[in-house]
Amino acid sequence: MDQIAVKKKCKAVLFCTSPLQIINTQSALEKRTTLDGVERALSVVIIHPLLGPESKKYIESIGARLGCSQVLDFASCHQDMLTDQGDVSRREFRQREGFRHRVQWLMERYSQHQSQLSDRLELELGEVNEVYVRAKVGALERFFLGAVYGQVNWFGIEDGIGDYIPRSWPYSNLNLYEIRHRLRRTCILGAKCVLSALLTGNWVRWREIYDLGQSKPGQVFSILPRRGAISTSQEFLLNIKSLDSQRSVLPKPSIVIFGTLLSGRYSDFSTQAEVDFYNQKIRLLMRKYNVSAEKIWYKHHPRLSRNDWEYKKNNLLCSVFDYDWTDVAEVEFLRPDLKAVYSVGSTSLLYARPLFNVPSFFWDLSNRKDVHPSVYKKYKYVASKHCIPTA
Repeated sequence: MDQIAVKKKCKAVLFCTSPLQIINTQSALEKRTTLDGVERALSVVIIHPLLGPESKKYIESIGARLGCSQVLDFASCHQDMLTDQGDVSRREFRQREGFRHRVQWLMERYSQHQSQLSDRLELELGEVNEVYVRAKVGALERFFLGAVYGQVNWFGIEDGIGDYIPRSWPYSNLNLYEIRHRLRRTCILGAKCVLSALLTGNWVRWREIYDLGQSKPGQVFSILPRRGAISTSQEFLLNIKSLDSQRSVLPKPSIVIFGTLLSGRYSDFSTQAEVDFYNQKIRLLMRKYNVSAEKIWYKHHPRLSRNDWEYKKNNLLCSVFDYDWTDVAEVEFLRPDLKAVYSVGSTSLLYARPLFNVPSFFWDLSNRKDVHPSVYKKYKYVASKHCIPTA
């Protein structure tokens, strides 16, 4: 009996790049437990270099409330590898070293940092049985996956609205920007990968470094049902309710606007322009629902800078959630007085009606000339596919 009990204990690790991934992963673990009867304990490893102190505190808070074993901060590891130039600047290094030497040096640096990361993970985590990362892994996740010692199964979890956009979208919608971008990336990275592999004789490592067609996850878990994934909608709903039950002071919004991050490459649609857009919509909402501006709440994206939040706090016509408000957007769906939610592209719109029976509406920016040429078109595609009306 003791041997059987030991075998049924399983340590799972999430390589985390956003707060919502903890809830998604915990939901996936609970789904797997119902399928195989194996209990799992989750440890969270923060890996995204752009997560600020507030987002990390947010992750730690959710991890504690959902009973995670530990939350570790490894966010600087990948960035340290990329910026490690020794004692010379990047420009000086390029000027005085030949291409062959730079290629060899990059592979050695990558391997060294990954080996050091592997030692740290083993020291902090001990034996790991399963690893969870966002389903659409990139070079960041592959760096960490390559550092996991032994033969460990890894699984994909939902990471947002992008998971509901098929790879064929640029071609089926003839989005020339996306097509050019994808072809350019494939050609450039492919050429670099082939040349680097020829010079060093290590094809496998360079495919990992350039994120070109490595291994696939054993299973993929999605909040909403979709092809090729296991749905965790009920487990997700219960975890959201669990987080909500631990809150003491609550706002009472009638309408919630979920904010998104703007692309820094398209500065014409600035924070000021975004606020002007929202204020026009807020005036319409006040008339449509016959509510005061104080009953309409704006919830910012977790990675929004404090400066941008302060500008919105001072200039939006509606109420604004505090910058340090540490709850995921989905808990707001449980407010009894909530009438509807709006956004230009938040993943939360997808969950509102099917899981919480809250009306959700999409604000369409896809035809504007001052925004990203494909992002908001993708949002529009997903909203249409999931029958979210455009307001």
